[in-house]
Amino acid sequence: SAYNRALELKPDYQLAKNNLREAQAQESTKNTIPSYTEQSNHYINESLRYYKERNYLACIQAARKSNEILPNAIAYNNICTAYNMLNQYDKAIEACNMALKLDSNHKLAKGNLNYALEKKLELE
Repeated sequence: SAYNRALELKPDYQLAKNNLREAQAQESTKNTIPSYTEQSNHYINESLRYYKERNYLACIQAARKSNEILPNAIAYNNICTAYNMLNQYDKAIEACNMALKLDSNHKLAKGNLNYALEKKLELE
């Protein structure tokens, strides 16, 4: 708005024209490129959808993509839960431990880790 006002006062003010053009370009780029958080959340949502569909391998894959963009406890917990459903408890334990490294208060990860540990003990 400041550049527009400057151009109202002095329509041939080249610096204001250039700065306005640059600000508009930045604003349009900001609106079209999702942030890392948005990209990561997209894959978390995909991971949850796959989990609900019982497509656990796709769930894991989507959660890993989320972590490639921005490591987070939710994605690691999704990986843990999917591995629990696949009876791959060592991998589940590893994923939940990663979740708890990132967020030591993550209740779902704590519960999923306990489940994996119990199931692993039953198999031994």
